[in-house]
Amino acid sequence: GSKKLTPEKKVTVAHFLADLAARGTRAVDAVNKAMATAVKRPLIDFLLQELTNTLLRFKK
Repeated sequence: GSKKLTPEKKVTVAHFLADLAARGTRAVDAVNKAMATAVKRPLIDFLLQELTNTLLRFKK
């Protein structure tokens, strides 16, 4: 079956990834914006996409 994450778990995962992305970068703003938008969308897929894009951007 499909794995359902609770809202609390999603927030925990998002904060963990945001913290990783934010070290030495300005990724926090991007992640917060993504989270605000994601509330109205399939949350985990959207967050993973946005965070992946953000991490790739700051990895250069």
